[in-house]
Formats: sequence, structure tokens, C-alpha cells
Amino acid sequence: MQLLNTAPLSNASLWAAQFRTFRLDELLRMDSTELAGLITCDADEIRARQEIYADCMQNSRLLPLFDRILSAIDDILALRQKERDSGPDTERALYAVRSLQIYISLIEEISTVATEFVKSLSSTRLRAFFTAFSDIAASEEFRILREEIATIALKAEGIRSVTLAVNLNAQLQPSEIGLLSINDTYFTSDNLYTRLFGKSGGEGRAAPLLSPDGSEASLEKALYSSLNRSINKLVRKLHSDLLGRCSALVTPLLECRNSLSCIVRSMKFVSYCRGRCGNLCFASVSETGTRYTAAYDPALLQHRTASEIVGNDVAFGNTQPTVLLLTGVNSGGKSIYLRSVVINQLLFQLGLPVAAKAAEVRILQSVFSHLSAGGSDVGGRFAAECAAAKEIIDGADGDSLVLMDEAFSSTNSQEGAAIAYQFIRHMLAKGAYCIFTSHFLELRGYAEELISADKRLGVFHFGTSDGKQTYRLQPGFVEEKNYAYLIAKKYGLEYSAE
Repeated sequence: MQLLNTAPLSNASLWAAQFRTFRLDELLRMDSTELAGLITCDADEIRARQEIYADCMQNSRLLPLFDRILSAIDDILALRQKERDSGPDTERALYAVRSLQIYISLIEEISTVATEFVKSLSSTRLRAFFTAFSDIAASEEFRILREEIATIALKAEGIRSVTLAVNLNAQLQPSEIGLLSINDTYFTSDNLYTRLFGKSGGEGRAAPLLSPDGSEASLEKALYSSLNRSINKLVRKLHSDLLGRCSALVTPLLECRNSLSCIVRSMKFVSYCRGRCGNLCFASVSETGTRYTAAYDPALLQHRTASEIVGNDVAFGNTQPTVLLLTGVNSGGKSIYLRSVVINQLLFQLGLPVAAKAAEVRILQSVFSHLSAGGSDVGGRFAAECAAAKEIIDGADGDSLVLMDEAFSSTNSQEGAAIAYQFIRHMLAKGAYCIFTSHFLELRGYAEELISADKRLGVFHFGTSDGKQTYRLQPGFVEEKNYAYLIAKKYGLEYSAE
């Protein structure tokens, strides 16, 4: 009954690094390693997950139900741990009984709710999930289980008193005490207090056998032991016949926990984006290229309204370039554009809706990124950038997405542009999808040389209007005018003597 099928990826650590780098793990509130384990490169799996999330978006009752299922599963897991840690068979049996009580209640709730909306679900997996539990609830085995558990629970939880049998010796002193019966009502002592204030008719009265002082400690122990054996006898048949199958009954439900937890947390992210009026869509799977209409970085919704966010189109492959060189002023939108592409690729391969008006996306096998790096212990920042670029060149291929944000900016612009040119040539040769952002004006000459020989390189920029950033992607090179001073002025770095 798995809802999200996963297959371990050999480069899972690489995917996990991208979740951390672009902080998508924080947006989804999941560990980066867990998210990397959910990445899929299977088109059918992506479509199946999209159907699940689409149903969750359309049916408001699903998430609350999933939350209750998760809560019940956690209770069962806690009880099963206590069952494993407990000593006597009686304790283990009673913990198992309580686990099955929760299981029965949950199956009944799932079955009841499922009959109300299962036919409206488009997801084959969700329908199968609810149908499986409905079938369990309707089975003869479940009916027997429910009756047996109800019986044993009633007996175990309803113990109020016990009836003892006492053998006497020749001196009429108790020589042996045994448990005669377990009762569901309290007995009342036949003393002055109970005669004055107890029940009328004398029913349920008995003379106190022994007072609970220290001299009777051995009797209390013997009584507890006898009671324990009786309860154990009461549940022994259940333990062997039914509780022995507890694991088989409950395990399919427990196996759904990770999938349900991921779905619930992912949908909270989706609900947040929808609540902020951000555009979301399910991307179709493409075999030839990637295209987004009005893509954006969903993290922006934490700080801006949807109307304030500028979406941009993205196109890779097919008849479009495979390498995009983005130029433009600082704080003009290059890094945000790069983030929107990689985050949406990750969302897509999780089976989630992407942050765009429309999209068709190609499945990729790996994602590499390099943001402006800090220094390293040996060789400084530039050496660290070169080492990172070498790793990417060695690892990337035609099924990779490569993101380079202001790479090689730790050296002077002439040398940085020359190294960037060599890196872009590597990406074109490998056929990788690549976004390379840079404010090096010197790259223009290199790029024009490459474009004349290879149309797979596309050059774009984020321009300005009246000195203000438009955040709109435009084809071609940025005009050779630096708006850095205007940006600095915006942040109050201009000095004026008073």
C-alpha cells in the first residue's frame, strides 16, 4: 500500500546537496537526505504522484484524515515498542491488544470516509489505498478480530474485584489461597461503615480477609502473581491465535507512514503557496526539452505578495539553447532566475506542482550547482571555485542541470571571463542544461564567438528602466552601462556633506 514508490539513487548525496544549497528542505520542512530519497527519475512515478497531490488539492478532507492516520500510526509504534520492552507475557499481550484497538478504530474510520469520496479520486494509488482498507473492514477476519479484541478489552479493562478461595489447616488458619474468579463489580466490606452507608440488600458484601499492612506483603505478591496468571490465561489464546498475527495486520498500515508524512508536509507547502496566491501547475513530462511559462522562486512568497513577484519564461533544449548565459546588473534578478529553475526541477522530480503558470519538463539524472564561494583553507576562494568547477565538469553529462552563479568572480574580470568561456565550452560539449550568471562585460566577445559556431548557447540579460530593475528576462547582452552606483545609492551608500 505504498503511495510514493522510491528507488535509491546512486547520486542521492548530490541531490541532497541541492536541497540544502537552495533551502528547499526548509520550505518543505523535511530533511535534505529524506527529500533526496524521494527524488525519482521515472516518468510514470512522477505522474502517479501528481495525481495524488492533485486529489489532495481538490479534496479538503484528505489531509486531516492523513494527519489522523499518522497520529494513530505513531501511537501504535509507541505501543509496539513498549510491547517489545515489557517483561511478562501478560503485559506484552495487553500492549498488543491496545495496538489492535487503535488499528481497528482507524480501519473503521478510513473505511467510512472512503465510501464517501473514493469514487471522486483520480489517483489510482489513492483509490487502491482506500479500497484496500475498506476490504479489510468488510472481511470476516476483521469481524472476528474486532469481536475478540472487544471481548478481551472488556474483561481486562473491567476488572473491579477478585474472588479468592482459601484452604484452612487444622488450626483453621489459611494454608493456601487461590484466585476463584475475576469480577466486574467492587465488593463492599461488612463493617459498620458499609452497613450505615453502603448498598442495601447486602449484595456484594464480604468480610475483609486481611488488612493491607506490612505483614501481608507476601500475600499481596502472591495475589498479584495469581491475578497476573489469570489475565495471562485469559489472553493466551488471543495472543497465540490473533496477536501472533498482529504484525501481519498492522505492518501494511505502518509501511504507509513515510509516504503519508511526506504527502502531508509537501501539501502544507503547496497550501501555503496557494494561500499566498502563487501560481502552481503540474508539469507534463517532456522527452525533448524543458519549458516554463512565468516561472518563479516560491521562496519569494515568504516576503512578497504574488502580484509583486515577476515570473519569467524558461526554455531548454529542443529548438532552444541548452546553455543560458545571463548577464545584467547586480541585484537584477539573475540569481532568482537560477533559483526558480533548479527549485522547480526538484519539485517536478518529487512529483509536486511547480511554481509556474504552465510547464513541460524533462527528467534529469543529476543537478550540479556552484554559488559564489567563500575561501578555503588552502588556496583561497579562487582555488575553491576552480576545484568545484572541475568536479562539475567531470560529473555532468547530457542528463544534467548545471547552475553557476557568478562563478570565477574571485579573480579579475578579464581572467574570470576567460575561465567562464572555457567552462561554457565544456557544458556545450557535454550537452548539459546550464545556466551561467555573470556580470563580466568581457564575456560578450567570447559569447559572440561561441554563438557564431554553436546556436545551443543563448545569451540573455535582466535590464533596467530608468535606472530601476525590471526583473524581466530579455534576449541579448546587457548594455555596457553599469548601474552599480545607482544600486548602491538605493541602499544609502551615497555620501552627502551637510
